[in-house]
Amino acid sequence: IKLPEIIQSFEKTGFGATPSANVDAHQNSVENEQEYQKLLKEVILSALLTLPFMVEMIAMLFQKHLHLSPIIQLGLASIVQFYCARKFYVGAYKSLKSGSANMDVLVVLGTSAAYFLSVAVVLFSLPLHLYFEASVSVITLVLLGKLLELRAKAKTGFAIAKLRNLHRKNGFVERDGKVEEISIEALHV
Repeated sequence: IKLPEIIQSFEKTGFGATPSANVDAHQNSVENEQEYQKLLKEVILSALLTLPFMVEMIAMLFQKHLHLSPIIQLGLASIVQFYCARKFYVGAYKSLKSGSANMDVLVVLGTSAAYFLSVAVVLFSLPLHLYFEASVSVITLVLLGKLLELRAKAKTGFAIAKLRNLHRKNGFVERDGKVEEISIEALHV
């Protein structure tokens, strides 16, 4: 199998691939940091919009009845569902398009079911419970997990880059009784 075929098969599944020889470690580090900062903002926004739902659920534990207006719940949940979780929809589409299912498909199916059932309850005044809190809670927790995963990958990548820099660039060869220092690429048996 040739390298372009491997890269193409990765891209079919919705992922990207680059030959390691073409990766600029500094640029990659900058891009990872930018991605981390962007995801951090989305997690914070999602958490802030999920907070009223959590307060309502915690109040229920203490037999207090705090109820957010269904319209407010719809507004808060819509932002989380379609702005904060948009990467899950994109990932699910790419995954299903390639003929497989991944975590994004699971998140989209579960949260969309809860969200759209709740939308129907609000729009048609159905005598059912709203599940916006389930939708936004799952999205927020999965986003938090993605953030922690990204941070761990960045730390691992940094450690690997440091290890790569530890290897010697030159080697020593004895020729005719003299020791010469030459590039590792020039060494051969």
